[in-house]
Amino acid sequence: MKFSVSSAFALEGIIAQELRGLGMEAIKCETGRVTFEGTAQDAARACIWLRSADRVSLLLAEFPAQDFNTLYDGIRNAGVIKHLGRDSRICIEARCVKSRLMSQRDVQRIGKKAVIDAMQSKWHMQRMLESGNAVFLKISILKDVVSLTLDLCAEGLHKRGYRVKNAEAPLRETLAAALLLLLDYDGTQVMCDPFCGSGTIGIEAALIARGIAPGARRKFAGEDYPVFRDGFMEEKERAMQMPQKKCEDILCSDISGEMTEMTRFHAERAGVGQVLTTACRDAREFESYAYCGKLATNPPYGERLMERNEAARLLGEFSGVCSQLTQQLWTVGILTPEPQAEKILGLKALSRRKLYNADIPCMFYTFT
Repeated sequence: MKFSVSSAFALEGIIAQELRGLGMEAIKCETGRVTFEGTAQDAARACIWLRSADRVSLLLAEFPAQDFNTLYDGIRNAGVIKHLGRDSRICIEARCVKSRLMSQRDVQRIGKKAVIDAMQSKWHMQRMLESGNAVFLKISILKDVVSLTLDLCAEGLHKRGYRVKNAEAPLRETLAAALLLLLDYDGTQVMCDPFCGSGTIGIEAALIARGIAPGARRKFAGEDYPVFRDGFMEEKERAMQMPQKKCEDILCSDISGEMTEMTRFHAERAGVGQVLTTACRDAREFESYAYCGKLATNPPYGERLMERNEAARLLGEFSGVCSQLTQQLWTVGILTPEPQAEKILGLKALSRRKLYNADIPCMFYTFT
């Protein structure tokens, strides 16, 4: 079976690296996705263990279609039926780009008709109840080529389950994990986030450091699909039984006591409360006690929480901390939309990677 892992902008390489670590084969990076080949249990492992990916889907079929008759035939003959029950509730999402078929509503309608007709033909039913578990299908048409996929996640993989209290402009869990993977963080060094907000970076660091599967405690759509049910059961049991590794300190601080309290709350929900140390502290007064650690952070910035000039000023006031840490051989990673970050900080970045935080274009700078 061939699977598609959807990716945020510029994270395809990180996801491919994760898949290799999970033992997947025939990995191929494409724009916005990474594909691999494997078994149903491999797909379950990817859903449960991937940290930086958006979602995992089974690629059911790819075929050219310039009219609705061809679209109907391709979907009806794609083998969707093996993943359905007699009472399955069919949920179809459509996306059309640069194609002759550009009406997403009509593509959804034709797609659902093709699936329902296949069900009725197999089970000789006049009327479909659709009272059972949901089955999530996506029809993507790009330049007249149709990709039909079966979504194994339902909710995106960033929905770990631990973040239930909302902070202003939170960092998505998968992006936070990607920043840490870009820093080659593995828990063997002290890690700090001095602008922790609701604690996402620190919690994701703790999950990485302790070897905890980010999806072990959540529900996946694939658990209800006949072909994938056993694989999910086995992989979840395996993930829950994995011994947790020891790690160095993870320090999360913020100038807001409300945010540090929220970080503690979310860390407890994630099962890493004993690993994180939190403090209500101004980031500009941060002092390290360790040698050769890692810092990953997402300071507040103009488009989200403060005026652009104020955000640049805050970054400038943080420059002394960054300079001190790099002198102590720390690796410092900062996600910011500020184009003059290197000039403001007075440091030359070792690497720069363009990423998107929600819809905001940012740069992830790494300093050493």
